[in-house]
Amino acid sequence: MRLVHRVFTGVAVLIAAGAHPANSVADLVNPGDLMFIGLNMDGGDDFAIVLLTNVAAGTEVHFNDNEWAATGFNGQAESELTWNVGGIGLAAGTVVTFNNMNNAGNQSVSVGTLSGGTMSLSGDDTVYAFLGPDAFTPSTFLAAISNSEAEYDPENPNNGTLEGTGLTLGTTALLLPQDGTDLSRGGQYIGPRSGASAFSDYVTLVGDLTTNWSTSTINGTQFVPFNTTSFQVATAAVPEPASLSLMFLAASVVAVRRRVKSQNRRTGHFSKT
Repeated sequence: MRLVHRVFTGVAVLIAAGAHPANSVADLVNPGDLMFIGLNMDGGDDFAIVLLTNVAAGTEVHFNDNEWAATGFNGQAESELTWNVGGIGLAAGTVVTFNNMNNAGNQSVSVGTLSGGTMSLSGDDTVYAFLGPDAFTPSTFLAAISNSEAEYDPENPNNGTLEGTGLTLGTTALLLPQDGTDLSRGGQYIGPRSGASAFSDYVTLVGDLTTNWSTSTINGTQFVPFNTTSFQVATAAVPEPASLSLMFLAASVVAVRRRVKSQNRRTGHFSKT
């Protein structure tokens, strides 16, 4: 009886554990945990991002299109916004769109809330995404997107540079291609959104603008509305809790039968089992 009690107690524990899986929540901590996947510098000025890690409720991300000058932004004459993800954490793979950023009365974000001013994107420009106490004081840069290589020029940091950001051109810092002297007006990631073994694998895919982006030097509004399909990773099949419980029970029954037979052989008593 004790053995049988242990068997069913173990099954009950297994069922309980399977019914309440741990729900781990990470946060934005490294460059590439967030990536830009869309930009429109015409019309309402819009952009889109994808989260490549789980993000805790209440997390704030700042966006700024002032030029970064190696140790700080070179002024506050341009635009800055703060996005709060809201009261519910967001899962890795979530796509978030920001629309009409140049119109204070018509700004919208697909999830969470916005605060701060407007963002007007024109000519050559770069949008930085970062963590920090406010929209002018980065503690961790997450990503950047630009339509002008001059914005990333280490020789002229007052015009913009990646020095001091921890971002890497071609992966976490995107540079939309230009046609001669014509700068891109917008673009969108059109590459795979499923099949990667880890969310971090999408950093390289999103960074491949030659293969995985569609861009335009004429009109960026053609990319709006952005594709909001979530990003997913390939996962191995995991047995359902009920299946695991049955497997455990079957193995336990076999063990009981063997133990009873062993005891009968020692005592000389035999019975059908």
